[in-house]
Amino acid sequence: MAKNTVVEISVNQIKAITGQLNKNKFEIDNIVIEPAEEDFYFSNNANIFNNQGHRLKAVLDKLGTKSKKISVIIPDAITYNNFKIYPNLREKELYAAVRFQADQFIPLPLNKVNIDIDVLEETIDKKKLLIMIVAVEKTHIQKLINLFEVVGFIPERIENQLSALGKTITYASELKLSDSLLINFDYNTTTVYFYNEQRRLIYNSHTFQNGYNLFIKELALFANITKAEAEKILSATQINSNNLTEILKPILSDFTREIYQSVNVAQSKYGSIVKNIIFTSGANKVLGLPQYTAQTIKCSLAQININNLVDLNKSKILHQNPALANDIINCLGGLII
Repeated sequence: MAKNTVVEISVNQIKAITGQLNKNKFEIDNIVIEPAEEDFYFSNNANIFNNQGHRLKAVLDKLGTKSKKISVIIPDAITYNNFKIYPNLREKELYAAVRFQADQFIPLPLNKVNIDIDVLEETIDKKKLLIMIVAVEKTHIQKLINLFEVVGFIPERIENQLSALGKTITYASELKLSDSLLINFDYNTTTVYFYNEQRRLIYNSHTFQNGYNLFIKELALFANITKAEAEKILSATQINSNNLTEILKPILSDFTREIYQSVNVAQSKYGSIVKNIIFTSGANKVLGLPQYTAQTIKCSLAQININNLVDLNKSKILHQNPALANDIINCLGGLII
């Protein structure tokens, strides 16, 4: 497969990679991760847009990509995701059926959103389809297109973290995962992905408003320190030591309750026995959070084996720093066009 360029613009970071999928493993040439403008998606301020443009240009310059066409990944936090089973209809009829029911999970007028559908699975009798539906405000898409045009690049494809991670798992066939909850611990939100081993796919997801920024704000407010100081403490101090657990108790309780409820939904609604929880991103930002979560909800904690995901012999940057794989796992799926 040809080498591609992927840029993930999350709420607080811009991540960019170049590479390809080759024989079921990813080969990564370069990785650049820099801070983003936190209010980019939520503000119409021209200065914020211009600053984001400068940040994006600096990232792409460091990346050294020659291609002007780029795959873009946006955060789950600004999208609306749903999974539904539909009759096996023609594409036009299927899309019409999706739009007819879309107001059940999209809290916006449909003329203000772009809706994308992806057929994930067909039943054995070929009568029904499992569809993943992703919707995003048109204003977000147009802002991204304008941003890339300013720096001289063309977004060839725009997808969210859920879609990109799903492709990562599906195409990296050496990646062996049991029935698991995959946890995307992001800046403003956390998304839980329900993964089924036998079907090799994510079959549902749940996004809730509890992310890294909430941990930072709570600690900074309690200790009367800056957000930067709070970030350093969270990344260097075990969550269950030095009274951090007590300070962050309300946030931790809410976080683990959401995860526990997701485990229950997987078991009661879908009949899936969750064997592991896996933090796909953000695991190192709050030291010990994965272990604390697993212990609290009484579930096994697992990790994605980078050796089954990336060809380290052909990915010098990851060979030198394997921990980076956790930061760019969503970007890997974006390499697949």
